[in-house]
Amino acid sequence: MTLTPFALSGLLIVLSCTVMAALVYFANRRSVANRLWARFCCSVSLWGFGALGIGLGVPHDVALIIIRFSYIGVILIPALFHHFVTVFLGLKRPNSLFLVYAVTVFFEIVNWTPWLVPRMQWVFGQFYFPVPGPFYPYFFCFFMGMTIFSHIEMLVILRRTEHGLVRLRIKWFLVAMVIGYAGGTSCFLPVFGVPLYPLGNFSVPLYPIITTYAILRYQIMDVNLAMARGFAFLFTYSLVIGLPFFVGHRYQTLWKQLLGSSWWTAPVALMGTLSSLGPSVYLWLQKRAESRLLRDQQRYQATLLHASAGMTRIRDVRRLCHLIVHLITHSVKASHAGLFLLDRNIRAYVLKASRQHPRYTPGRWVSADVPLAQMLRDSRKPVVIDELRLHTTATDRSYRELFRFLEEFQVSVGVPIFIEHRLLGFILLGPKRPRDIYTAADLEALSTLANQAALAIENAMVFEELAKTQAEVIEQESRATVDALSGLYTRRAFVERARLALQRAARRGLSCSLLMLDLDHFKNTNDTHGHLAGDAVIQEVANRLRTTLREPDLLGRFGGDEFILLLVESPRPQALAIAERIREAVSGSPLQTPEGTLPQTLSIGLASSPEDGVGLDALIVKADQALYAAKHAGRNRVSSTPDDVPPG
Repeated sequence: MTLTPFALSGLLIVLSCTVMAALVYFANRRSVANRLWARFCCSVSLWGFGALGIGLGVPHDVALIIIRFSYIGVILIPALFHHFVTVFLGLKRPNSLFLVYAVTVFFEIVNWTPWLVPRMQWVFGQFYFPVPGPFYPYFFCFFMGMTIFSHIEMLVILRRTEHGLVRLRIKWFLVAMVIGYAGGTSCFLPVFGVPLYPLGNFSVPLYPIITTYAILRYQIMDVNLAMARGFAFLFTYSLVIGLPFFVGHRYQTLWKQLLGSSWWTAPVALMGTLSSLGPSVYLWLQKRAESRLLRDQQRYQATLLHASAGMTRIRDVRRLCHLIVHLITHSVKASHAGLFLLDRNIRAYVLKASRQHPRYTPGRWVSADVPLAQMLRDSRKPVVIDELRLHTTATDRSYRELFRFLEEFQVSVGVPIFIEHRLLGFILLGPKRPRDIYTAADLEALSTLANQAALAIENAMVFEELAKTQAEVIEQESRATVDALSGLYTRRAFVERARLALQRAARRGLSCSLLMLDLDHFKNTNDTHGHLAGDAVIQEVANRLRTTLREPDLLGRFGGDEFILLLVESPRPQALAIAERIREAVSGSPLQTPEGTLPQTLSIGLASSPEDGVGLDALIVKADQALYAAKHAGRNRVSSTPDDVPPG
């Protein structure tokens, strides 16, 4: 037996298709597409085994058994290929699949009778090849018909898909299968008496190579990492095993001259050396491959970590939306983007932030009932518009309005923003730059970023609502004379009375001093002991401050845990002494609260007229600066301007 070119082509088919089948299957056994593609590759590998077997020039009876065994795979090829194409393109044709598999079962039975291949004939002076039986032409028509029909289906979808990841996937897969089938079908020619040597069989191993590139580049199936590791392993140990055999065979004469009858020790020593280096080489190749494949994931992880830290600190919804749009366009390199949020008052999604598209105008909105919103509600994950077009007929009226909107804004991907089961909003992204595609890694990163954005947006909305409510409460309280909690003047009432008191003092040439008082670490009291305890602290401090007042002095609650005190006819030295007495009155003994006694200290900032100004506003500014200085210096102290204020 000699290794003919036809047998060599069969060997290459067996190796390439078996490796492809194993990598695809074990990468994701739960995927229907992966399982079908692995079965298809195994079927082609069976034909490669048959070509290898009969190509070695085995006797007639052995060749007939080999060809019938290999035709198990050949008969399965059109059915499995058609099934994979329907899954790959997202088509739903259970009836046609049932019919195709029924015909396949029929030919599998006929395969073991003389009706398909009754005998073998000696061809090209090298090997036996099948002689067609009465059912062979029907099988050939079935094989070619299903092959051509499946390719036409891919061409139709390819023409309907103008750009994007779907088009590139179909294009590369179509190229690979045309090359593979063109070579494989050349093996039918000698069966029908065409004296053309089936060298086209050498093109069959090219389809696993091309599809491998497409899988790694465009994620046709979920095998990237497994395939990279598999090829690193195969390359390393093919080198470890194959190179010594090659060196031993190629330079056998040289080894015999140098080593005599022990010449074989040279390739064995080389194999041992390479075997010791093999694990290091494999790990290096695996690391490089994984680094290449996981580059986008690592970049996205860094972006998402930065985003999660930045978004949670922003309390302004509009500013937060601009940050989200910036992060997304920067991370996935989108040409433009727009973020829409639900406005319940008008039942519409309003544009809150956009980037690099003239049609994203401020105030732009879309109804909450448009098909776009319903599509995102149903999917709950990023939707690639090309894939949506792929599974939508041109006569589907419910999508016409959606596609007009998407075409107007050149949308390639829609990303929903969910809070539990409520579609809070969505992000629309244009094509990638420069003419790139959205990969599975992109979509996963977008989905994660949308989840983080949803939480940040909800927190910002709650904060804005609380801030608005607090502003309304403060406004209402400022209109009253007495603060309900402390019993002191409200801010507005204090300001009105303090202005008059300062004017009277100025006319008489008298000095006055203003004290800004702030409870130290009051937030911790609320957080640790609750707001009831915090209210009790405010009330107790107000009572102690009230006991230090003289008749003409004015005391008010400036807001929250801040108090303000105007000491009438009190120059700076006297005011400093009073402020120190006030500080000791508060911090000298614990305060009574529903949670028990609690210690409380006070920081005070002091400003005096006319040294620090004659108007109330000027004194408040100076006293506030002094208060900041007191806190900066360690709290629980009195500070006056200007000497106590740190520079800058």
